[in-house]
Amino acid sequence: MDMSCPHLVLDTNLFNHSSLVKLKTLADRGFTIRISEVAFFEQLSGFFVRKGETEEKSLEKFVELVVAVDPCLDRATPVAIGGANLTRRIEAQANGLAPDKKTEVWSTGLNNRWRNTVRDGLTLEKWRQIGGMAKKQLDDARCNYTRLCGDADVQLTGVRWEAIGDEERRVGLRTFLRESWDLSDAAAERLDAQICANCCRLYAAIKGSRQPHRNDGIDVNLTIHIGERGILLTNDCKLIKLVDGSGTYQRPWVRRPDDIVVGRFRAPQGPPWGPSAREENRTFTRDPFTETTAP
Repeated sequence: MDMSCPHLVLDTNLFNHSSLVKLKTLADRGFTIRISEVAFFEQLSGFFVRKGETEEKSLEKFVELVVAVDPCLDRATPVAIGGANLTRRIEAQANGLAPDKKTEVWSTGLNNRWRNTVRDGLTLEKWRQIGGMAKKQLDDARCNYTRLCGDADVQLTGVRWEAIGDEERRVGLRTFLRESWDLSDAAAERLDAQICANCCRLYAAIKGSRQPHRNDGIDVNLTIHIGERGILLTNDCKLIKLVDGSGTYQRPWVRRPDDIVVGRFRAPQGPPWGPSAREENRTFTRDPFTETTAP
């Protein structure tokens, strides 16, 4: 494999036993694979709150999953941090600044937790501690997104909103998001998919054509990984269609596993920003969705 190929970051729908064959195929072909922080936390939280099982049984199943997936993952960084921590890292990289210490401490702790789980498993006490932490992290992300939608609605609705055209509305939303997240021009360039996809969701919410769903913020923010040269690997066709329809030039960096395992995959050339990214997007054609992958 061409070692300039970006690393693959897994969505939650690929962090399961049924995806193991495809993950092993990708690993055998030399791809660098990482579990997204969201996938780690969603599975951890899901097992933690699972009903109809004892805590011991849920813990056993979670550890079995981690141990089964681990051989397919990057040895140096099995878990890719996400959310605000990853945004801070990308902001620093884009502006030539030193790494944010808080972010790197979080990354080290998260990856050590994964490695320790593989090596030693988890006690019930530790299971309760990190399961509760994962649930809180996800709940906080959902609340932050709901708050973002409310702020946009307050700032962008009214007479002026009704009087301007669609394109001006989208520009207004993009400016609102950049200011809300305090992004530099260089960071916004690297986070184009996240900005564009969030714009689409906010636009629909303000128009009233689609109200925010519980996991919208978590799902859309998976596209942050593109800003660190990652390819987001997902079977969430609704998320893929959102990215494709958002106007971002980072579409080629969101793929389904079958695109790579059985398709004629060519890694995007160059980083997912700048002129090369726009050229990649111009020539990129997505394979049609099949009946088994359609939403």
